[in-house]
Amino acid sequence: MKIGMLLISYSLLTMSLLSFSSFAQVNHDPLTKCYELSTDASQTTIKACLLDELRLSEEQLNVIFNKSKGDLEDSDSIAAKSAIDALVSSQEQFILFRSSECQRQSALMMGGNGADEVLLACEIKLNQWRAKLLLTN
Repeated sequence: MKIGMLLISYSLLTMSLLSFSSFAQVNHDPLTKCYELSTDASQTTIKACLLDELRLSEEQLNVIFNKSKGDLEDSDSIAAKSAIDALVSSQEQFILFRSSECQRQSALMMGGNGADEVLLACEIKLNQWRAKLLLTN
């Protein structure tokens, strides 16, 4: 049973990594990507694209976070609980940081057009950064 769950987790992680890796290599900036994909360059179309990218980045981050947590839970180490607590705390702090930092970047637009898009693009980039960090540690 544990092997089956491990294979499922590995498959999900592999798919996520391939998707994350190809996305990160092709388009580093989600705002640029959405402008390039938008045929009419309307704010509505660009925002919809960014919302899709944000959903994808959140799904990928959740898969990677859960895989990291699961790996710790499956370990036989006596330090596993401490490591899990640190991982969970770090994820909670990341979410607070992401929110604050992206609000700051959006506020720099001084209420102008594109403030929402800057906020969404920031959240996507920070989700990708965090996912990469979790993968390498």
